[in-house]
Amino acid sequence: MVYCHSDSVFSKVIDNSLCLLKNKDKYVYKLNETASFLWQMLEKETPSEDLSQALSKKYNIPLEQASSDVDSFLTYWLKEKLIKKVVQ
Repeated sequence: MVYCHSDSVFSKVIDNSLCLLKNKDKYVYKLNETASFLWQMLEKETPSEDLSQALSKKYNIPLEQASSDVDSFLTYWLKEKLIKKVVQ
């Protein structure tokens, strides 16, 4: 599956942290280093497999663990409507 940022979300650096802001609910999501890394990868349409491989390489963790972590991020971000699936 391929994902990218939702159109209603924008990011801003606040106090050296990447934060996401949604237009509709005015809620701020403060991202940790790992989430910021994945978010930046999603600036363009990116397959979940590419996210997992990049996370595994960057943090030197097993691909299975990276895939599980990416799935958790994507599930949460989809639920919060921060990202969207790209129809190919």
